[in-house]
Amino acid sequence: MGANHDIIAYRRDAEYPADIKIEKTRLGGYNAIHQYKTKNGYFNHLIITENGWMIGIGGRDNETINKKLEKLGIDITSKKRIEEKDMEQANKILKENGWGFFIIKSPDGNVGLTSYDGRIGADITKISKMKEGEYIKITNNPNYYQEGMFEEFDSDPLNAAFEIAATDTFGLNRRDIITYEYRQGEVKVWASFDGGTLVEGTFGSPDNIIFLGRKIDGGKLPRIPHKIFLGNETFKEKSKKPSIPSTLTPWIIVAVGLIIVFAVHRKMKAS
Repeated sequence: MGANHDIIAYRRDAEYPADIKIEKTRLGGYNAIHQYKTKNGYFNHLIITENGWMIGIGGRDNETINKKLEKLGIDITSKKRIEEKDMEQANKILKENGWGFFIIKSPDGNVGLTSYDGRIGADITKISKMKEGEYIKITNNPNYYQEGMFEEFDSDPLNAAFEIAATDTFGLNRRDIITYEYRQGEVKVWASFDGGTLVEGTFGSPDNIIFLGRKIDGGKLPRIPHKIFLGNETFKEKSKKPSIPSTLTPWIIVAVGLIIVFAVHRKMKAS
C-alpha cells in the first residue's frame, strides 16, 4: 500500500503483575521496538522493526518456547517473506507448549498467523493479504479468531484498536493495553488500563510500564476508554526517498491478553 502506517496494540492477561518493558534494541539486523516482561521468565510480547515488520507472540509462560518463536519471527524478517513452512513451524512450536499464538505482518500487508489450544483441540494456521479497512483478531483460543472492518468499532483507528482490545471477551485477568502507531519509521505509544471495564464478569489490575527507561506506575494509568500518551521514538531510516504524508489510515495490531488485531489502511481525504 506504500503508506507504511500501522497500529499494533497488546493487552496482557495474567493472574500476576509484571513490569512491562518497552525498549529500543537491534534484532535481526534491524533497529526495533521490543515489548517484553521478565517476571516468571522472559516473554516477548511484540517487536516492531524500523521498516515496519510486526511480530506478536502469546501463550503460557515458557521462556524456551517464547524464544523459539521470537527467533522464527526474526528469521522471517531477515529473509523478507512469509512462507507456509514458517507458519507450520510456528504451529509445531506452539503445540509443544499446549496453547498460544504467533502472528507476523510484513510492511506490505502480508500476514502469517497461527493459534493453537490443545485443551479444546482447536487449531488455525493462515497466510493472507490484508484488505483496506480490515482487522484480524487472534487469541490463544482459535475459536476467537475474527476478521472484520475496524470502523465497526470506531472511525479513528487508534480508538478502534483500544476498543477491539477492551471489548474482546477472551481473558479474565485483564491488565494494560499498550498501543503503538508506526508511521514511516516513527513509533508513538499509548497505554490504558483494562481491568474488565467493558466486559462483564472480568477483572484485573494494572502493570507498571518501563518505557525507554522511564517508569510509569500502573496505578496511574487511566481506565479504558481513556488513554495516556507514553512517548515516541524515531528510527533512522535507510531510505533516501522524501517522506510523503500518508492519505491512508494505519493498520491496527492489537495483542489482547494474548490477542492480536490487525486493521489495515483505508483511504482517507487528505487534510
